[in-house]
Amino acid sequence: FSALGAAMLVKDLLLTIPMQGGCGFAADSICQLLEIHGRRKQIVLQRSRQKEAAANGQDFDEEPLEPKKYDLRRSTIFASVGALIIGPLGMARYIFYDHIIPGNRMWVEVPIKTALECVIVTPIMAAIGMTINEYMKPASTWADVKRRLRNEYWRVLVAGYLSKVVTTFFMMCFPGPMLKFIVGLATGLVLNIFNSWRINVALEGP
Repeated sequence: FSALGAAMLVKDLLLTIPMQGGCGFAADSICQLLEIHGRRKQIVLQRSRQKEAAANGQDFDEEPLEPKKYDLRRSTIFASVGALIIGPLGMARYIFYDHIIPGNRMWVEVPIKTALECVIVTPIMAAIGMTINEYMKPASTWADVKRRLRNEYWRVLVAGYLSKVVTTFFMMCFPGPMLKFIVGLATGLVLNIFNSWRINVALEGP
């Protein structure tokens, strides 16, 4: 790379930090609002069942549900992982793919780049994301991280794999690393909401 090319590369990598971080923060915040709304509905239904049991003279042995509150720390962690790891590494990969496999023909280069991303990179990034997510929880230890990876890694990986393949293929059709990044950011917003819900709710629920 020339000096100008290197400067542009650094600029693009730095731009990914606020873009990915902001997207991650918004995604997890939206997810939490959905969780809070869902918990309110669950509480209403539980109270309705409790009143019905009382009216019929029956015992009600369900544990009372507590309202959920917005967790700024959780959103900050989710955004930080995206800003400091996912975003810059994503841009670096797109630059690398376009360098070693120039072009974006749907029947040649795009399937190859999609395969590299989904078969090699995605499993690694899933492990990194789960590790950081678990370790940053209060009172969490490396033993907790290992336990979660051992028990939940494959479920987390497989749960969103089809959508990952489809969105990656679509993203790789666009020319240039930055355009790929922007398209991936837009399509990834919905995936981030789903991933946040899956990591923090679906695999931790009762």
